[in-house]
Amino acid sequence: MVLSLSWSQPDVIEAKTADYEVVMDFSRVLRLFELYKQDDIDVSEKLFITIEMFFLAPINEIPEEDFQLILEGLTQKIIGDNSREETVERDMKGNILEEEKKFYDFEEDADYIFASFMQDYGIDLIKEREKSNYYWNKVQSGKMSLEKFRNHTMSWDKFNALLTGLSETSKFRRVIEIRQMEIPENATEKERKEIKKAKSAVALKSDREKIEFEMMDLKEQREFMRRKEEELNGQ
Repeated sequence: MVLSLSWSQPDVIEAKTADYEVVMDFSRVLRLFELYKQDDIDVSEKLFITIEMFFLAPINEIPEEDFQLILEGLTQKIIGDNSREETVERDMKGNILEEEKKFYDFEEDADYIFASFMQDYGIDLIKEREKSNYYWNKVQSGKMSLEKFRNHTMSWDKFNALLTGLSETSKFRRVIEIRQMEIPENATEKERKEIKKAKSAVALKSDREKIEFEMMDLKEQREFMRRKEEELNGQ
């Protein structure tokens, strides 16, 4: 879903038997991404938690024939509309759905994102998250309407727009630049080591071992492979 300045975005999902209001503050979506990374929770429980997190309607009041439609509608609101080329698409773990390599992770890069929002916008995302929790409690207790909640909190679309608009001097953008950096063919050995060291310092967990391996000399690489082989044989 993309932020629109000309039209308000209805936070409603149409299903077979009814229309369902959906809550789309940014921190709720980030929690959902973390939920779907947890392998110790089965899929059916994740779906149950998802519906409880995002929909006002009690789960026992949602007809079975509406479940698939509201989950598909929620997914589209979070990861984007396939009909719009400029939309950034993500899966339910928050990973960007592109053929090229993933260069950031909402959970691992939380510090960088927080610092960058403070630097560029003066926005404290921790306070924004707590504000969402505070006002959501008011909604649940009947002391605040959902419309007022939306007016007082940062939506997922606004968060994405601000994330995309971060300056090149922001910590987050600088980290992404380092991760994307290629080692020039004509780089000296010293320059190669410096680039690899910089990339290792900010590498995502999925890339860190590979980068650290490349930084080793031949003897260290052989020792590393020997330990890996022992670990596999010991399983």
